[in-house]
Amino acid sequence: MKKRFPQWWLTPTWRSWLLLDQSWLFRGLVASRRWMYQRGWFRSVRLPLPVIVVGSILVGGTGKTPLVLWLIEALRERGWKVGVVSRGYGGKSAQARLVNLQDNPLQVGDEPLLIARLARVPVAVGHSRVAAAELLLEHCPHLDLILSDDGLQHLALKRDVEIAVMDARGFGNGYMLPAGPLREPPSRLNSVTAIVLRDNATVPFTRTPLFRMNLSIESFTHVFSGETMDCLAFAARFKKRLAAAGIGYPQQFFKCLKQAGVECAELSLPDHFDFAASPFPADPELVVVITEKDMLKVQHLKDERVWVAKARTAVEPGLVALIEQKIESRCGSKTA
Repeated sequence: MKKRFPQWWLTPTWRSWLLLDQSWLFRGLVASRRWMYQRGWFRSVRLPLPVIVVGSILVGGTGKTPLVLWLIEALRERGWKVGVVSRGYGGKSAQARLVNLQDNPLQVGDEPLLIARLARVPVAVGHSRVAAAELLLEHCPHLDLILSDDGLQHLALKRDVEIAVMDARGFGNGYMLPAGPLREPPSRLNSVTAIVLRDNATVPFTRTPLFRMNLSIESFTHVFSGETMDCLAFAARFKKRLAAAGIGYPQQFFKCLKQAGVECAELSLPDHFDFAASPFPADPELVVVITEKDMLKVQHLKDERVWVAKARTAVEPGLVALIEQKIESRCGSKTA
């Protein structure tokens, strides 16, 4: 289970300074590894169809999975048959396997299962994205392209398009792990195909195409009855509310609720929280609001107070056209 995003990663403090030697070592290892892949010393596999990687240089909760879901639908509308591969964080499966809709998220990971259920596309998970992709192609030979969820640093799989997602945290304190939140240095953004900026995020000094993404809460659904209501009706009906989120950066979820006019008490949980036991206060008057990702893991609690917030993703026009421009040389245009 991943830990929460520490606040001291946002600004330089004595804690980050104490870890600078490890941070510089990690930076060197990342650079050396990339150089070895570029030189061909480490094997990188090219699949027979285009690969789009969605990832981030920032740790935790930038909005990669919502963007993947949006891309699946946008590409499907233009005639592409999409499959998804993922590491399956939070799951126990090390070997490549296909995701079934009835799978346990503790086995295959909550995000891959969410993608499979919401988007209804083939999904494969595994520690090796290459093995997962090859398994996906073996069982789904009709696919036109593969989306890799959170695979920017998985260089063993060659890619045709790289999309980096950034949010308002920017580069945090500017340090790489473990002194800061960066998986790769900020200069890495100059080599990706596109940068997607969530909400009011900014990225200085780059010539990489930028596209803005907005996530908003549009409705609430009761986990057990399926009853759905819009934000105004929900806020009017329930006055005592708790928002709980086991995601990479829960503050993003809490902010979306506030913007929707649904103020809540806040409960931040570790990313990929398993909900083995209920973390909610035993207050019968309390209504609990959770994310769609967490919804996959709360059914066994049989808590009738739980509602899931349904989010809508909007992305600035032009991203899909840019993707098609990059990949049509390999497989032609789907809209010709």
